[in-house]
Formats: sequence, C-alpha cells, structure tokens
Amino acid sequence: TMMKPFSAYLFDFDGTLFDTRESLLPVWHYAFEKVGIYGISSELCEEFMHHPLMYAAEKTGVKDVPAFFQAVLESLDFPENIASIKMFPDTVAVVSTLYRKNLPLGIVSSNFSGHIQKTLVSKGMESYFQALSCSDQYKKGKPDAEPCLYCLKKMGLSPSKSICYVGDSLQDVECAQRAGLVGILLDRENKHPDFPGLKIASLYELVF
Repeated sequence: TMMKPFSAYLFDFDGTLFDTRESLLPVWHYAFEKVGIYGISSELCEEFMHHPLMYAAEKTGVKDVPAFFQAVLESLDFPENIASIKMFPDTVAVVSTLYRKNLPLGIVSSNFSGHIQKTLVSKGMESYFQALSCSDQYKKGKPDAEPCLYCLKKMGLSPSKSICYVGDSLQDVECAQRAGLVGILLDRENKHPDFPGLKIASLYELVF
C-alpha cells in the first residue's frame, strides 16, 4: 500500500539512499590506524555510522581528535571508497519519481557535505536534491531538530506535518519529530519489529 503523498521529502544518506556499509569500513579502519588504534570490529564501525564523529572518538579513546577527523575526511573521498558506494535498488526509481512530480527533495545527514556532493555527482544524482544538511553545516547533530530545520530553511520551507524525513535509524525519526515533521523509519531488515510509528521496508512504499 502506498503512503499518503507528502509535499516535500527529506532523506538520510547513509543506509537510506546509499549503501555505504562496505565503503565506510575502510574509512574507519584508515582513520583509527592513523591515530594508533587497531582492531576495531566491523560491528562497532557500523554503530558509528549512525552517530556524529565525536561519538566514535569518545567511544574508542581517540587522543588526537583533529587528526582522526582529518583522516576520516581524507579517506571518505579516496576514489576507490567513493567507487564502492552503491545505491540501493529502490533509490533511483523513487527519487526520480518524486522529482518528476516537482516535489522538493533534500538530504539530511551526519556525513560531510563535500563527500555527499562528490558521491551524488559520481552517481549522476546531483540534480535531484535542492539542499543538503550535513554535519559540517549545523551545530547540533541528530536526534536534535537542527539538521532537519537547517535543511528546510535552505529549501525555503516551514516545518509541517505535510513534510517527511525518511531515515534508517531511530535518531532520524526523533530528529524529524522534534522538527515538527513526520518521521518515517526505513527498516529494510526489520531490525525494529516493535517500532510504533510509521515504518517502511523499502523506499518503493513512498510512491508505488
């Protein structure tokens, strides 16, 4: 069953539009090794993908935080890491369908604007999104309302229940709700079977 249409759609980047799991593991390992930390598990790295960088640094006892951040930024944009980012099978169809309906689209992410821009360009997706809201642009990360509010401001829109934010983590939903939007949890692998709110198993459910 298709969801009711919204007047604008905001999307998370990692794990929602783009399958970055494989591409991010080498990034984390590179950055941790640069600051002398070895043997961080892939599971822990996957947890870090849903949090601001500071969380990863604190959790693992990184001493030289600027060097760690710098190494992450550097490694995100290695051509081989961008090349290994995949779009989920539903991403292009859904984004292009919404775009053809002249609906405003934005990306709200804990990732970095330069990296997302490069990724969008490399996948031919840069023209679909009106605005990016990334961790180098706002002050307070998700689940604070600011990332969503910053994106809306750039799009010239006011918060409203006719706008949704789709993301694959509970923080995304909370960020949307705090900003006065409708949060939709994208749960591709049914990790949150008891989630009480709006939930989809695929982006296709937004339009088809």
